[in-house]
Amino acid sequence: PEDALRLALGAAGDEKHAEERADVLSSNGDSHSAHDAVAEGEGGEDFLSPQAAAAAKRRSDRLQARIEAEADRRRQREREAELEVPDEDDDPRGTGAVSTTSDLVLMALSDLLEAVLCSHAQTTPRLFQQQMLGLLSERHEVLLCLLRTSCALTIENAALLLTALVTRDPKISDAVAEAAMSEAVVLRHFYNGCFSPSTDQRFISRYLIQIWMSGSSSGSAKRLLRRMLPAAFFTYLNMPRLTEPEERNLDEIEEEYFRATTQASTANSLASSANTERLRARLRITLEYSIGQQTQEEAAHLRKQAAEAEAAAQKAAAEASQHMNQQRPTTPPAPTVGLSPSASASQLEGLQGGGGMSLA
Repeated sequence: PEDALRLALGAAGDEKHAEERADVLSSNGDSHSAHDAVAEGEGGEDFLSPQAAAAAKRRSDRLQARIEAEADRRRQREREAELEVPDEDDDPRGTGAVSTTSDLVLMALSDLLEAVLCSHAQTTPRLFQQQMLGLLSERHEVLLCLLRTSCALTIENAALLLTALVTRDPKISDAVAEAAMSEAVVLRHFYNGCFSPSTDQRFISRYLIQIWMSGSSSGSAKRLLRRMLPAAFFTYLNMPRLTEPEERNLDEIEEEYFRATTQASTANSLASSANTERLRARLRITLEYSIGQQTQEEAAHLRKQAAEAEAAAQKAAAEASQHMNQQRPTTPPAPTVGLSPSASASQLEGLQGGGGMSLA
């Protein structure tokens, strides 16, 4: 019994030492060596009973699972560290810190830009608004990044800002479409527009696809669409535009289908319908405001052209009149006919009757 007690105490000490070794080896990612360390701590299979061997096997399995989990966490941290390498724009001072912006800040900034550039209240001076749109058009990739967020209001504001940009200049519209296709944003929103269970997400994704896919049939957007859809679907693109009652009917049919498949509640469906109507109203206001501003600009441009044309015509008429006056031949002055102070009344009567008279 004393020998058995000493053997058990020695095995327990070796097991504690082996677990410490296993922890060190697991931190280094050496799972096989850690497993061997546990087996060594148990004293080998020759000194263990079946119950002790089973317990040792369970402890070894738990240790193996812990080692694998720790290795997975370490690999995940390494991948995150590789992805978080700062760019020069993000870290201009070279401090190695990565600037991160919360969704709340992005939502507030996008809401502010939307109020400045897309509001129908016309509280922004026209010159400042044009300058802001010009700066935003140079960094339109930022709006595409906002479309990847999970905040619905940020996505709506980004869509409204894109609407303001593409209605301002066709060149900007082409640049935005090219960037969306290059960054695969088109594929994501095309999928969401077809299969998303959220009514709001389907509506905003379809609206964005409408912006990006509009243009000539030979453009890059239509070529991408031909690769994405079967040829038979292009027949429906030549159909006339649906009326508002037809669109509402199709929306109701689609909403009933998604409600049946996703088991969405009626309250959620009504809330989604209300949000969709609100978003439609915001888009309508943005389009009317942008088109109205363009109409005012065109009218002002036409008035300016008319004023310039009128001034040029007046200047040309003045120059022509001056030229004609310069080329007109000069005639000598007519002789002055006068009467002597001593002219008689008969001479005056002769002058009135056309008779001759003497020259003074």
